[in-house]
Amino acid sequence: MRRTDRRRASGPLTVGTLAAFLLLTACTGAEAPVTSATSPSGPPMRVEGTWAARISAPHAAAFYFIATNDASADDRLIGATSSEAGTVGLYENGAEGETTLVPVDAIVVPAGGSVSIEPGGFEVVLLEVGVPIREGASLSIVLEFEHAGEIAVDAEVRPFVDPATL
Repeated sequence: MRRTDRRRASGPLTVGTLAAFLLLTACTGAEAPVTSATSPSGPPMRVEGTWAARISAPHAAAFYFIATNDASADDRLIGATSSEAGTVGLYENGAEGETTLVPVDAIVVPAGGSVSIEPGGFEVVLLEVGVPIREGASLSIVLEFEHAGEIAVDAEVRPFVDPATL
């Protein structure tokens, strides 16, 4: 098992490293697996519809889900860790048409609402993944919310699909 490092990505990911992210925006194919986790303590937070995809960078994957905040106050996703990755970062896609993800410090989950972490929007990126990232495999991650605390979830890896082949 790899040591988990809580480092956050410090700069934008390059065009070459993230060309696959643009491709992912048209590549969800099947419905998201029915997966769900809730906050073990603190305000109610649900994480559902988790899935992951291998990206073009070596040993890298993107992690997607919907976070629903049932509390009466906003919460924020402030970080994530994985025993299967050296670094996990929170990103937002750049301006439309750009192939760069910009690191963010937090992702707001509004009170009584939800936020989708999905291709083309916010993304959680695992770098230096130390396990094979194959279709059907599972990746584990612990999401850290400012108020709801830590929520551990698993995601099935879906195939990487090149939109040019659709």
